[in-house]
Amino acid sequence: MNLKSTVLLVCVAVIVTACGEAEETPGDAVDTTSRQSQGAPARGDRFGRAAVWAIINEPDPDLGNFKFARVSRFDPDLATRQATIAAESDPNERQTNINPNWMAVCGDNLYVTSYGGNSIEAIDLQSLEVTGRRSGDLADVACVGGDVWALDTSEMAAIRLSADVSNVEATVPFGPPPPSRMLAQGGQLWVIDMFSGVYRIDTAAEQAQEIRIRDDGRAYNLIGIAVVNDKVWVVGQAGPEKALLQVDAASGAVHRRVALAEGSEIGFLLGNKAKLLGAFGGVFIASPDGNGLVRLNPETGEVACTAPIEGAVTALAAGPDAVVVGTSEPGGLHEISPADCAVTASVALEGAVKAIAVSR
Repeated sequence: MNLKSTVLLVCVAVIVTACGEAEETPGDAVDTTSRQSQGAPARGDRFGRAAVWAIINEPDPDLGNFKFARVSRFDPDLATRQATIAAESDPNERQTNINPNWMAVCGDNLYVTSYGGNSIEAIDLQSLEVTGRRSGDLADVACVGGDVWALDTSEMAAIRLSADVSNVEATVPFGPPPPSRMLAQGGQLWVIDMFSGVYRIDTAAEQAQEIRIRDDGRAYNLIGIAVVNDKVWVVGQAGPEKALLQVDAASGAVHRRVALAEGSEIGFLLGNKAKLLGAFGGVFIASPDGNGLVRLNPETGEVACTAPIEGAVTALAAGPDAVVVGTSEPGGLHEISPADCAVTASVALEGAVKAIAVSR
């Protein structure tokens, strides 16, 4: 079955249906009932753990083709969209965030935050049931050592939550200014703010170390961070200048600056989050012309290889042995070999990908 046919077999699987009894055949989507025939939540495991998860902003025929962001689950090779977790307009009935923005896999759950909807939800990886929900001014979410952390923008703090998100187990304050992004890398938690601030959070001691970027008086609005081989890279904007910076993790001094083309949309799409990833010993970011993905040498900032994918890069995640890329205009998911940037799998989508997470 080709990719185009696969996309036509998209399964809109609402988690409150009992479609878990349907038999799945290789290459085909899981049969589901319609949204109107929702019943009690399905019990038991419907899927294995390994999957690619994507928040996709795509038209909904039941809502007059109004574009609606939902969480979809794909099998690891992207050949099949296995399920889409629906979000209802009635807050008393919805099964997942009305406007999901960020997500992370931690333990047995997928955690999804909705900044506009002011909430975080825990979704079981295998049953797709929502197992917990918490309201609050919560933005990004990350997993460190099996613990789920979220950014509380009203408190200007990183908070550690219980697995069912019902309790705040730790609070690490920082700022002002308010935080804009969080990263879990190498067992550490990193946070950036909107005015040249980088924070390395010791999750065990529950303390934050501030690293203020020093670059000839420039004040950067930071919107992305990656850490590779103890090298810290950030994406920021100072006036009209947009740049990718390698920053000293102790002093904040800028060791290298990779200028991003004026007017470039690198990393400045969908919620002002830079599409920047540190993985497999490289730094991955959208190419300067807005199409394709480049891998940079983290030591020199030079381009190591380019992935020729169509569309603007809107999301990045690291899988077990590949980089997963989400795009818009056209929308799609793409699997990229980290060694040579070869495209090893792709699936076309009707909408833009806002975020990606990978469970193993």
